[in-house]
Amino acid sequence: MALTAALATATAAVLAAAVVGVPPVLMVLFLLPGVGLVAARPGRRGIPAWLDARRLLWGLAIAAAALYLSGVFGTLEDFSDTSWVLVVAVVPLSLLWPAPTIIRFCVLLALGALLGAGASLTTVGGPLAAVVAASSVALVAVHRMTGAGTAAGRAATRRGGQAGREAAVLAVAAGLIALIVASLLDPPPGGAGPQPRAGRAPQPSGGEIPPYLHPTDVLDAGAEGDGEGNEVVFRVEADYSSLWRTMTFDRYDGRSWHRSPEFDPDLGGFEEGAVFVAPGVGDEEVEGIRLEQNVRVATGSLGLVAAAPVPFGVYLAEGGASVGGDGTVYFRPFLGKGAVYSVTSYLTAGLDAVAGLTGEALPPEVRRFYLEFPAIPARVRDLADQVTAGARTRYEKVAAVRDWMAANTEFRRGGDALPPGQDPVDRFLFEDRGGSSQQAASAMAVLLRTASVPTRMAAGYLPGDRSPWDGEFVVRTRHAATWVEVWFPTAGWVAVDPTLRFAGPEPVDDSLWERLLRILEALWWVAVVAAVALGAWLLARLLRSRRVWRERPWATRCYERLRRAGDRHGRPRRPEETPSEYCAALGGAIAEDRLARVGDLLTVGAYASREPLAPERAWADAVVADVERSAPRRRRRRAAPVASSQDPRR
Repeated sequence: MALTAALATATAAVLAAAVVGVPPVLMVLFLLPGVGLVAARPGRRGIPAWLDARRLLWGLAIAAAALYLSGVFGTLEDFSDTSWVLVVAVVPLSLLWPAPTIIRFCVLLALGALLGAGASLTTVGGPLAAVVAASSVALVAVHRMTGAGTAAGRAATRRGGQAGREAAVLAVAAGLIALIVASLLDPPPGGAGPQPRAGRAPQPSGGEIPPYLHPTDVLDAGAEGDGEGNEVVFRVEADYSSLWRTMTFDRYDGRSWHRSPEFDPDLGGFEEGAVFVAPGVGDEEVEGIRLEQNVRVATGSLGLVAAAPVPFGVYLAEGGASVGGDGTVYFRPFLGKGAVYSVTSYLTAGLDAVAGLTGEALPPEVRRFYLEFPAIPARVRDLADQVTAGARTRYEKVAAVRDWMAANTEFRRGGDALPPGQDPVDRFLFEDRGGSSQQAASAMAVLLRTASVPTRMAAGYLPGDRSPWDGEFVVRTRHAATWVEVWFPTAGWVAVDPTLRFAGPEPVDDSLWERLLRILEALWWVAVVAAVALGAWLLARLLRSRRVWRERPWATRCYERLRRAGDRHGRPRRPEETPSEYCAALGGAIAEDRLARVGDLLTVGAYASREPLAPERAWADAVVADVERSAPRRRRRRAAPVASSQDPRR
């Protein structure tokens, strides 16, 4: 038994230490003496008995929550860097903890390993499951090993199943803790990924690779819908939410968007380390909000800088970049999984912030690239004239088109690609009345260009989900999006999302209340599970109570009903009263003479060898029912209620 406990303990320690990064040999060397000491002296006293596993875990949870909510631990890395302490804490616990609970350290091992890995169960699920299983086996072995030397231990073993039940409860508890922590953590970015050579790569298609991450000259407006899935593409640490733009398109041919050759990057302008991003066509040097962004790549490769508009500085740990004529930044070579870069941007204003701009002067470059449109169906042109008929300024035209699309079309994720030859804008506006963000943005851009408003197509990602731990923006495949950018004087390019999923940049709220809301949002399933478990427990308790009630003798059930009714009438039973005496006294108090006969039947049912006949029991139940109906619904309890018993024989 001691060998089984030692092997299981060593297995759990090695697996947990391997996940966290603590040398497994040290864990084994520290843990095995503790198990040996328990085997040699099973009856020894350890730390105070009140410091059990439950209180220790509650203390750890409260301490972690306090550190996080107070801002001392503000990022996932802070927890990861200190999580190994949870595993090493097993060392003194194994030497000091009382024997029957020594092996509960597996909860600490699982929690520490998960935090140390900084990953979801999809990444470390196997090792953590092995930790829990090995620790449960060790629990059974140590429990029986330490219990064999005492009479209480032998009695517990004879009762059977106690150690197994404790191991099962422990495994469930460790698993729930792992699930809760895993739901709060995002998959880690991992190590360095593939490094494709610099140059153009074909646009990903088919949904297998996240879109808008690699250079391309064409964006098909009638292609399959936006990206789907929860694969993490990159993580952004920033003080404002923003659209993370990767590239723009200026020319539309009736089906696809293209980039003019003039926007191709100057390969000779390659820069390493710190890259200055010159203003692109239409970018205005405005005094906006300066936003610092730290981006960590989580997908296989990234060929374009994803950043808030308008970037003016990109900082790389290694490698370099080239800048296109529209401000698009190309990595050379592509960044791999786990790479980190920083961007400094001036946030562009939201649409409502430019409502007062009335100037109509267009720079020659903006007029050249961003007002052209191909031959379009007559009904599309008529719709543009109809929607913008009453608008006088550029802002009013954009707002009119946005409001009309919001009222008459809808965004639909996914969907099949349109057959060749079909006009995605015409179909979106008049046939399907909805579609992907590519179709919605294309329709808005065409309508605005028809109304002489300079626009371009932008591709990238929505802000993403705030991480409940460190507040970073976790950008996933399903956040891929396209939108329209409209040029305004003195403001430059202003993003307008026709799907209404992004209204404009907003400052990050990292208050205590916001942190709590993020955690509750991430753990909504815990509330559902708890509600289901509570409902099942209440139902089981109710069914058990009804079964126990039905199994009681008739006299006991009838007398209990009568006693409760008497309490509500204000005449509780006194300890010295027999059933007959109490029934007579209660009958006199409420003017119910039939209760005297009920008392006689209760005495027979309680003390005789047989119960009263069925008709007599039915008659007595009917009398008690009348007493119950006549009793007040609620009655304030007395300060010192008289003790009573449910059993009529007492």
